[in-house]
Amino acid sequence: PKTFFMMHDINGDGAWDIGEIEALFQAELDKVYDEGNDEDDMIEREEEMNRMREHLVTEVDTNKDGLVSFEEYFESTKQKSWEEDKGWDTLDQVTPAYSAD
Repeated sequence: PKTFFMMHDINGDGAWDIGEIEALFQAELDKVYDEGNDEDDMIEREEEMNRMREHLVTEVDTNKDGLVSFEEYFESTKQKSWEEDKGWDTLDQVTPAYSAD
C-alpha cells in the first residue's frame, strides 16, 4: 500500500488532495469513456469522477479535512471490505438509461 500511495502523492506532501484523487481515477475512467466516441457521454464521465472521488473521501478521510493521508489510506486497507472489493458499478450499471415502461 505504501508504494501505491506514494506513486499517487504527486506533490509528495504525504496526503492526497482532490486533484491527486481525481488523477488516480483518470486511467480507470479512460477505459470506460472515450472522448472520441460519440456514444460516450463526457458529462456522465464527470459525474462518475465525482461519485468515485466522493466515495473515496467519505470512506477513507476519517478526520474529514478533505485530504487522504497515508495513515488514513493504510488503515482503510486493513478493513474487511478492502479484501471483499467487488469493483465499481458505473452509472449505467447503477441507473438504467431507460425504464421498462
